[in-house]
Amino acid sequence: MISASDVQIVSRGDVGEKQKQHAGQAVAQVTRYVGAPVRFARVKLTLSGNPANERPAIAQAALDVNGQPVRAVATASSLDVAVEQMHERLRHQLEHLATKRIARRRRPPRSPADEWRHGDRPTDRPAYHPRPPEERRVLRHKTYALEPAIAAEAADQMTLLDYEFHLFCDADTGCDAVVERLTDGTIAIRHSCDDGHTPPPALPVPTLTVEQATDHLDLVGVDWVFFRDRGTGRGAVAYRRYDGHYGVVTAAPERS
Repeated sequence: MISASDVQIVSRGDVGEKQKQHAGQAVAQVTRYVGAPVRFARVKLTLSGNPANERPAIAQAALDVNGQPVRAVATASSLDVAVEQMHERLRHQLEHLATKRIARRRRPPRSPADEWRHGDRPTDRPAYHPRPPEERRVLRHKTYALEPAIAAEAADQMTLLDYEFHLFCDADTGCDAVVERLTDGTIAIRHSCDDGHTPPPALPVPTLTVEQATDHLDLVGVDWVFFRDRGTGRGAVAYRRYDGHYGVVTAAPERS
């Protein structure tokens, strides 16, 4: 267990010192659920001054638990409530890490729709800032080499990082794929390959440019889209950020 002084606090907006102390204490307290060294802990507190935002307070926690990143995010009408929700979500993540073996090598059974029950319920996602479409930009574009993993491992990573989706390379098929948590708690997998050997996804994976993918978010009104990058042929995800802008995650092109 770490102390509140070990937690790095970053803030944006009119955040008071007592609120910062509360956030540091909340993260320090919840680390008692960890049975491994906490190498790093940070909290980012954001308080928007926009009166149009119904949930202007955002509390984000990021931990390094013996090399395993763990993340939790929550928004609310006040920063105190957001910190409490972040605390509960982070507690759930750390309990999951402590009780579940991440490196499961047995592939779970799949239904014909390429889905299976994973147990954890989906989290209540923060509201997005209502930024006008003409002001939206890609503010984060991350490209990284995808490590091969089985779907169960990818689902565990998604849970620990408090994500809606997780992009990975399916070790069973060699294809870029994404796991997502559906509203009923089911984990679904979609593959970007169409080679005649990979099970067909429930929905086709489109081939798009990044600009076309972000346009799709606005036209269809979804939070994120999994697509095959037109330039590289690799799997990618475009998503809406909580500040109303876009983020993009793409698999690094393979070396020739």
